[in-house]
Amino acid sequence: GSPFIDDITVGGWKLDNDGWLEIPTRPGLGLELDRDMVEKYSGVKNLF
Repeated sequence: GSPFIDDITVGGWKLDNDGWLEIPTRPGLGLELDRDMVEKYSGVKNLF
């Protein structure tokens, strides 16, 4: 991944040994945003 994307997300996608992406079991894309890092990169406080 890119350092920017890796910094603003918590958790993330993992490939298995065959290179396949496991389908997330929770709603959404399976990613959470690190709000502190989003603030750092965007310069906007309380964006969410």
